Amino acid sequence: MHLFSAGLHLINAGLHPFSAELHLFRTELHLFRAELHLFRAELHLFGAGSHLFGAGSNLFRAGLHLFRAGLHLFGAGSLLINAGLHLFGAGSHLFRAGLHLFGAGSNLFR
Repeated sequence: MHLFSAGLHLINAGLHPFSAELHLFRTELHLFRAELHLFRAELHLFGAGSHLFGAGSNLFRAGLHLFRAGLHLFGAGSLLINAGLHLFGAGSHLFRAGLHLFGAGSNLFR
């Protein structure tokens, strides 16, 4: 009976390293899963950074378009001011011509 019990104890003692190896393997699997989760998180952060960079690029392009539109509006405004000055000049010429005609008409009545 003692030999049988001693044999069982030896078998049990032989199983302990195997059990320890299984625990180490499970721990390594958990660490590997954690590394995969970190890698996925890094990919998500990279994707978010890429989207933010694209959004910044789009905002910069929109700013450039608004700046160009402002330049066009400034050019149109200066053209309108120039046209207004030409119309004012034409009006003053017509006014001077009217004064000359009025003077000529008043000279005819003398």
